[in-house]
Amino acid sequence: MMHRLTRLAVLAFAALALLAFATGTASANRGLAIRPGGPIFAEGPIRINEALRVVNLECELHLEGVLRGGVPKIARLPEGELGQLTRLEFRECEAARIPWIVQGLTEPGSPSPVLYQSFLGTLPNITGVLMLALSVGVRIRSGRTDCLYKGDVPYLIWKSPGEERFNRKTCLPNRLTLFRTIENCPRESWIELEGTLIIRPGQEITLM
Repeated sequence: MMHRLTRLAVLAFAALALLAFATGTASANRGLAIRPGGPIFAEGPIRINEALRVVNLECELHLEGVLRGGVPKIARLPEGELGQLTRLEFRECEAARIPWIVQGLTEPGSPSPVLYQSFLGTLPNITGVLMLALSVGVRIRSGRTDCLYKGDVPYLIWKSPGEERFNRKTCLPNRLTLFRTIENCPRESWIELEGTLIIRPGQEITLM
């Protein structure tokens, strides 16, 4: 039930995004302020869905990144880097009670740029921000299977009902395609990351 509610919430936010593109044009010269800027940490359950749904991995994801203090609100076009993903650490991964090793290839020495896409709502009442993490890499291994996937991951920063600050990061529909076969990977396979992470208490975001 919780999974279904999360999916419905994501679809609702995606619908609002279309409205945001239409209403944001008049505000193209205004800026989106993010407080606080700097390091950001989030964690929570993540699901890795394989192309044929043969293997669905359940993991705990620890995410580290950094956000700039602001970005121009320009409708319809991404406006440079809003920040970076600097670390993805997958923990306690398993499928059908079989442990898997999942490694995020985003590390401090090779961060993934994060682009601003759009904001949701109408000024000054922002309800969320759509972002896009570029070239996210994930390696999954178990037994004789060892596959490397890469792709862009859109996600939404939003806040729970009744909350004053933004404290949720939800992965939107994405596809990481097979980048390299190390051993025993189905041809043209891909994976999808699905889940909502909680921004660490004390680091919740204010958007203005």
